[in-house]
Amino acid sequence: LFNKHKLVRNTAILLVGIMVRNGLCNPLKCIESLVACLFDPQSHATANQAIMQISTKNPEFIHLRAVQGIMLSYKFKTSISTESESRIKPSVDVASFQGLDPSLGLGLQDTFSFFSRTYKQSIAKNIKKRKQFLQGMVNEIVKSKTPITIKLYLAANLATLTYSVLEEVLYLFHCIMKYISLKAGMLLDKLEETLVSLNVDIEEIDKEEKLTAGENPENMLSHQKERQARISVLFDDIQMAHTYSLLLKLKKYLQNVYGISDAKFHAFDPKKSKSLAAERPFSSLPAKLPEFKGLSLLVVRFLEEVDGVKSRELDDSSTLIVKASYREFRTLMDEENEEPVAEPEEADIDNDVKDSSYVPED
Repeated sequence: LFNKHKLVRNTAILLVGIMVRNGLCNPLKCIESLVACLFDPQSHATANQAIMQISTKNPEFIHLRAVQGIMLSYKFKTSISTESESRIKPSVDVASFQGLDPSLGLGLQDTFSFFSRTYKQSIAKNIKKRKQFLQGMVNEIVKSKTPITIKLYLAANLATLTYSVLEEVLYLFHCIMKYISLKAGMLLDKLEETLVSLNVDIEEIDKEEKLTAGENPENMLSHQKERQARISVLFDDIQMAHTYSLLLKLKKYLQNVYGISDAKFHAFDPKKSKSLAAERPFSSLPAKLPEFKGLSLLVVRFLEEVDGVKSRELDDSSTLIVKASYREFRTLMDEENEEPVAEPEEADIDNDVKDSSYVPED
């Protein structure tokens, strides 16, 4: 399925489809690879057809492995790229790693995720599946072991799915804000304390590390070990700060694209969203999406360099990035903590939604 030659890939996908249709293989084990193949424009239609075959016979399967399939697609795309393209550029990879081939005739621009059609056909119209999928995507982004490039990739795909009803986006906000409200505030306080304890001014750090006359070398060594431990914790916390910043940027991006105010989100109760017939479709949908700017290439490279390194140093360049990261995280948190402006209920309905055209599924 992941061969570098498109003819081999398409033939393999067709073979998988035949095997699934005739009950010759476990369809659950095929979903991740087929979802990954969706992100190849040359194999998208064939992979989607195979997925629809599985979805028709086993409608509960697709959403269970969709998140892992999207993550696998990142590795798949890098494996079939040329050597010069093998390293994804986080600030621009959204354009090259998502989007639908116009020849597919889906009526979507290439700014939408390759997973959009499968999401809309197999997941979005079932509330339980949709919630599990969206929560699963956010959970993977928040995991500390998830590489920063995968986090950015998942966030970019969430930003560019084809959402049709208000409740879809509001539930995604709910998933995001559960983590923000429980952990982000404490992390911000911890970052501030660590920065103060380290005195991140680079000149002061140099002075501390110089061994002065009459100073006990053993005490100095102990001090350096303690400082190194604090720096290690600082870099770990900065990575999580960027994770929460990425989620807050995703929320703000979708708010701007779909015109969703903070008041709408605060009025949303996920426990009441149980019927498709009661959901509110957007009165208008974007034909093309603006660029989702998650993290800069400089930040991603920095986070990749410090990830998993036991002995880390706080030099000039890393100090600047740490300071900028902390300020951005604090600004996003301050904006999020602002009191929402209340809106009249009539305006909320008239401006953003219309009568539902969905038919509930059994």
